[in-house]
Amino acid sequence: GAGVQAFEGKLLDIHSGDSVTILRSDKNIEQRVFFSSMRAPSMQVQDDPLPWAWEAREYLRKNYLGKKVAVEIEYSREMPLKEGFTGPPKIMDFATVFLGKKNLGAEVLKNGFGNIMFSKQDGEMSKYFDELSDAEAEAKQAKKGLWGIKPAPKHKYFDLLKNHKQAKVFQEYIQMEKSLTGVVEYCFSANKFKLRVNEGNCYCSFFCH
Repeated sequence: GAGVQAFEGKLLDIHSGDSVTILRSDKNIEQRVFFSSMRAPSMQVQDDPLPWAWEAREYLRKNYLGKKVAVEIEYSREMPLKEGFTGPPKIMDFATVFLGKKNLGAEVLKNGFGNIMFSKQDGEMSKYFDELSDAEAEAKQAKKGLWGIKPAPKHKYFDLLKNHKQAKVFQEYIQMEKSLTGVVEYCFSANKFKLRVNEGNCYCSFFCH
């Protein structure tokens, strides 16, 4: 797209280390953006994310979810429709997202959870590219995350909706525990959620009555 589109809003959802959804203050609509000129490892499916994808997403969730941010959409890309599909093309908006003066993409890179990207398309480069490049160099120097010697931690979670044997074990476990903490992974409706329970290494459904 031509020119920079700027707006503010609330950081509503973290899809991965390089993609978030903002609830725009000006239009009161949700808008998904991808961080300009960088990429974090893909979450793919929840059971099999790429190395460091989990850490990248969790870093953003723990530090920035629910915060008011400023967004600068720097360029957009039209994605070709898959064979056999019809309808309007999917548009991906690439942006730099700030909390105060913190560039969230640069913070992800600084922790070693992503790498800078060079585009072959004219105009597809963040005006903050130097900051992103410096952040990546800092992570490489410190041997963090992707640039380190240690392999990424493994994260194995059971989906109790698909595994009845594990569900029975978890039911016995929660009866012994007074309280558990969880992260809402998906909202099915106003009173039904998919929760990630770290203590039980599982995903489960949660209903509010």
